[in-house]
Amino acid sequence: MKRWDIYLIILVLSAAGIWYFFTVHDFENGEVADARAFIYADSEEIAVLPLDKDTSLTVPGYGGNTCTVNITSGTVNVTAATCPDKLCVKQKSIRKNGETIVCLPARILIEIRTSKETGISDYDAVSE
Repeated sequence: MKRWDIYLIILVLSAAGIWYFFTVHDFENGEVADARAFIYADSEEIAVLPLDKDTSLTVPGYGGNTCTVNITSGTVNVTAATCPDKLCVKQKSIRKNGETIVCLPARILIEIRTSKETGISDYDAVSE
């Protein structure tokens, strides 16, 4: 191997390490306390649930279909549904900002949002 071959290998490995750090590394791990699950049924907001409290909720949807939404350890998933295909139950748990679970037959949407996106703030007003 020549000297430049070693430099090229180091460059490629460094680029792969940087790519891994910025794409695979979990930056949102500390945002669970601020995150909330927004649950919509037929385009209407049904509930807003914090991810830091374990909760179970049965959401009525379109056509008599229902979905049971569970929040456990900062993750949200659908554990039971009355829709025919049950794709919402087969979806993986969500916990990061912007992730969603959708049940099309029931017209139910579950979306994770942090306080940065929801406009929720600890401050009532700002003064000078």
